[in-house]
Amino acid sequence: MINVAVAGNTDETTLKVLAEQIREDLLAQPGISQVQLSSVRPYEISVEVSEAALRRYGLTFTEVVQAVRNSSLDLPGGSVKTAGGEILLRSKGQAYLGSEYDKIALRSRSDGTRLMLSDVARVVDGFAETDLSSRFDGKPTALLQVYRVGDENILGIAGAVHDYVAKRQASLPAGIQLTTWQDQSRIFQGRLDLMVNNGQLGFLLVFICLALFLRIRLAFWVALGIVISFLGTFWLMPSVGTSVNMLSLFAFIVVLGIVVDDAIVAGENIYVHQLRTKDSLAASTAGVQEVATPVFFAILTSIAAFSPLLFVDGIMGKFFKVIPTVVILMLLFSLVESLLILPAHLRHGEPEHRDKPRSNVFWLFHPFYLALFYGERWLRGLQDFVTYQLKRFINTVYAPLLEKALEWRYASVAIGVGLMVITAGIVGAGWIKFEFFPSVESEYVAAGLTMPQGTPVEVTDRIIARIEESALQLQKELRENAIKLYPEDDPDVISHIMASIGEQPYAAQQQQNGGGVGGGSSAAHIGEVTLALARSEERSIGSLEIANRWRELVGSIPDAVQLNYASSLFNSGDPINIELSSTNYDQLQQASVELKQKLADYPGVFDISDSFRAGKQEVKLNVKPEGEALGVTLANLARQVRQAFFGEEAQRIQRGRDDIRVMVRYPEADRRSLGDLENMRGRTAPGG
Repeated sequence: MINVAVAGNTDETTLKVLAEQIREDLLAQPGISQVQLSSVRPYEISVEVSEAALRRYGLTFTEVVQAVRNSSLDLPGGSVKTAGGEILLRSKGQAYLGSEYDKIALRSRSDGTRLMLSDVARVVDGFAETDLSSRFDGKPTALLQVYRVGDENILGIAGAVHDYVAKRQASLPAGIQLTTWQDQSRIFQGRLDLMVNNGQLGFLLVFICLALFLRIRLAFWVALGIVISFLGTFWLMPSVGTSVNMLSLFAFIVVLGIVVDDAIVAGENIYVHQLRTKDSLAASTAGVQEVATPVFFAILTSIAAFSPLLFVDGIMGKFFKVIPTVVILMLLFSLVESLLILPAHLRHGEPEHRDKPRSNVFWLFHPFYLALFYGERWLRGLQDFVTYQLKRFINTVYAPLLEKALEWRYASVAIGVGLMVITAGIVGAGWIKFEFFPSVESEYVAAGLTMPQGTPVEVTDRIIARIEESALQLQKELRENAIKLYPEDDPDVISHIMASIGEQPYAAQQQQNGGGVGGGSSAAHIGEVTLALARSEERSIGSLEIANRWRELVGSIPDAVQLNYASSLFNSGDPINIELSSTNYDQLQQASVELKQKLADYPGVFDISDSFRAGKQEVKLNVKPEGEALGVTLANLARQVRQAFFGEEAQRIQRGRDDIRVMVRYPEADRRSLGDLENMRGRTAPGG
């Protein structure tokens, strides 16, 4: 829901320790129950065994692994029942720190001397050998992801995070910066404000329009139907499994324009009957009965229009289901309000008779009644003027035009059919564009890079740095243009830049928001650069224009499998997908290359890529017949190779919140030497 970036020019250990402290502080805030640490490498204890030391002491790799397992453990031994009570037995010797693993004994000699693990290996209590790193505004960073769980309040969580960041920044070491990042509550708050503003404006417009023609009291109760329908829908939403979220707020905005129509029809008809009779109850009953059937079927037709969205299958169906659920609930409450609640309100009070005499005793002595008297007279005059103008329009324009249309009925039908044909032609010619999922302006623009699998992380980092430099150039360019437009302000269109190597966090979040699962992949050949933009109302350039300009500055990336730019709030998938199928992979690849080249010739087509991934290069090993004759099995070979290049997990320990692997492996220099294909043949690993 909201992220917190912990950035600073410090070492990785200090940054992660500080981020973990901040995570604990955030979890202590009211209303926050889930915070995850990301964009940092996990802890790992690495026992780097020297190949030369193994040969010197006649040890094997497996012996070292087994010694770690045998000497670092906590094992319950049952209990002893004595007269004084029950005593638990436990063999306790689990190591949790690198310095404790150094003291593990590999061998004990008869003269009392011992061969320690530190004699043959270097224990590094550090981080796993992953290709994961990130930079926030050019500084190393750790990212804290704050989630909303269950019934927790979105705005409450966001407010708590912002307050904490503002207070915690003052106590942080120099050079460490806390920044909120990808705050989804801003979008939610914007949608909520839009719904409230539209509701207030709708209430006001309905009240004013009805007040010009009908009584103030009737106009008020009809306009209040909007509020009653909203409150009733909010009341029933939990019972149907729907919450106040982005989609439900969108549904409220959609139905806001039609929810008051039936109340207007019923209220106006009741008003007409009240003008004809002195009995308010009879007028309300007759007025609502007269329009009950058309109002009922008008609501049913609107419900029928939204009902098909209830039956959409799959993940997207779960998203779409929220919209018709809210719309149908609100329309049903509008029906109840217009046919039952509104007539009950309007039955109270005296029917309207303009010639009814009034007592003027209090009007002459009390200022309130005096103001009320003249205010009512002014409103009556305004209503009379509007009514006169409306009748004048009906008598001079509408009625003559209607008579002509009825007199020239064939010409009227021909004009209607002609307009329908013209409309169909305009739509069919493509003058009116159709977009199933239009691009929604976002406050973030991201460039996702995918290189061929097996690409070294240094190459990926170099290309990401190039994209990051282009982003800085774009930031400077947009700032200069903004200063020219708004010289009195100090605008900054791009506020923050985050670069990630080994992961694509923004793409993963968009995938989750679109109904996908998983948190994205992590590998050395992928990366991402994300730009945080100013609010859309604070800048004169759209996110799509920024993405297009950024694409021009970056240019083409040689050997890149995919480089796409995301500038929309919601990604519903690629606009165009073309499937190629063949049993011949060479032909398939060639056809794919030719098709991409052809598509690139069309103006406006960009970010072209294919889904084929060649995978990493692989060396396949097997045992020769001569080796089998000497008793070497494939399992021996596989174990030796795995220990030489990957290492072996000796054990896994729990240290605080972290699940830490204890890996026994050769140093990186030895592994690179072993990986030399020219010298691999004929080489014997330590211990055979």
